[in-house]
Amino acid sequence: MKDKLALIGALILVIGTCFGVYFYFEARYAHAEDFQKVMETIRKVEQRLDGKILNDDLREVRREINEIEDAYCKDKSKTCTEEKMPELVRKRYRELKCDRDKLEAERKELKK
Repeated sequence: MKDKLALIGALILVIGTCFGVYFYFEARYAHAEDFQKVMETIRKVEQRLDGKILNDDLREVRREINEIEDAYCKDKSKTCTEEKMPELVRKRYRELKCDRDKLEAERKELKK
């Protein structure tokens, strides 16, 4: 009788331990579907942030280009030429136009 009672007690202990371990891991670690939802949310936030940063950079480049054009291209009816610009300003103007084109291309890629 003692052997049967000991066996039943051992089985209850093993089953209880198994349930305890199961519920511990269930509560401790995230489920895969919850993790996927969180990663999707993070991806969306990252895309929005990248878009805002890109728009800010593009706005700043356009502002600098407009300042240079306002300073060196007084006649707005004609297209702005680089002839009247000093060498340093001309170099910066070309860099800004190149940056603007790259940023606009990145912006189109980001919107796809």
